[in-house]
Amino acid sequence: MPPSFVWLNKIGKICTSAHEVLSELEINFNEDMVEEYKRVRVDLQRRYEISRLDYHIDYGLGLRSSELLYLIVRATRPKTVFETGVGNGQSSFVILSAIERNGVGQLHSTDISKKVGVLVDEPRAQNWHLHIMNTLTWKRELSMLLDSVGTVDFFVHDSDHKYSSQIFEYKLAYPKVAKNGLFASDDINDSYAYGDFATRMEARPLILIDEHKLFGILRKPM
Repeated sequence: MPPSFVWLNKIGKICTSAHEVLSELEINFNEDMVEEYKRVRVDLQRRYEISRLDYHIDYGLGLRSSELLYLIVRATRPKTVFETGVGNGQSSFVILSAIERNGVGQLHSTDISKKVGVLVDEPRAQNWHLHIMNTLTWKRELSMLLDSVGTVDFFVHDSDHKYSSQIFEYKLAYPKVAKNGLFASDDINDSYAYGDFATRMEARPLILIDEHKLFGILRKPM
């Protein structure tokens, strides 16, 4: 049984817009960034129209979560963003668009399939490091990769949403996140993992309601 809204509201704060989440995180953004994102959405839609997708469109981020990712990266200018799970590459496209605009930063993305990231085009891919992992040894490979990457300013989980996989990634990645860094996960409604992990960390995450899923995010204490 998926987590209920009653439970989620108990362990975190429900938000209904990207701007509300940013306000709660005390991240300053401006209207120019919002207008930029609208143009990124147009570019992304064009990529969807001309690309042969390997995954259902619903696997990608919702509209509010996509805007949130763009505005966070634009406003905080992270040096290192790390995401697990690529699929068609919507989140990668959005993050890389913000990094390109910033003129600083790198995105490391992991997946277990070579058929991922079709939406990502040049010049966005210039700041992209795509790591394809073996289905049998991905846990060890992910651990080694996180060690080699070093400090992560912004971590986003969007891969296997089973409880065991989610909680494994959270436990592995959280220590690598910088103090005051951001720790996020899409599809937190698929299991209790994000809420359980946040509770263990004595953190109260923000939970963004999107069209067909929930996106969770918290700031790591200083």
